[in-house]
Amino acid sequence: MAGLLVGGAKAQQNIYSFVIDSVANGSQINFSVFQGSKILIVNMASQDSSFNQYGELQQLSQQYQGSLFVIAIPTNSFGSEPGDSTSLGSLYAQSPSGLFPVASKLSVNGADISTLYQWLTQQSQNGVMDSNVKMPGYKYLINSQGNLIGFFSPMIRPMSVVMANAISNSQ
Repeated sequence: MAGLLVGGAKAQQNIYSFVIDSVANGSQINFSVFQGSKILIVNMASQDSSFNQYGELQQLSQQYQGSLFVIAIPTNSFGSEPGDSTSLGSLYAQSPSGLFPVASKLSVNGADISTLYQWLTQQSQNGVMDSNVKMPGYKYLINSQGNLIGFFSPMIRPMSVVMANAISNSQ
């Protein structure tokens, strides 16, 4: 896989080598199956106010069906996701999800940050930019070549004009 030399380490330019656990019956989310499509990765917590964006994420997934895949990443990094994988699977199954995969809980910052979020937030890993996940609801947009192209705070809603422009203007 091609990479950039950043600070003496080889940065992984795309997301396709990542595989994470899913809340769905011990299955996994293999990012290589999304090759050629855009990906929006959103960290979520059911006890946080940003969880009210879940319905908009479903709308976004339907609107861009086939060209954009939304992946929800539950996290307790901010103390607002107490559930385990079983209860999270039930919670997300209650809404008409099935539209996008939901991962098992991951750490999105701190000493125990997951490898996926290391890649998303560290320029030395993604070759593009640094970012800092400060709360649930951060959104990371990956283009159809698997490269990180931007991130959005929880203040940017999934169905906003800003998000629509970012998705439409990315390759």
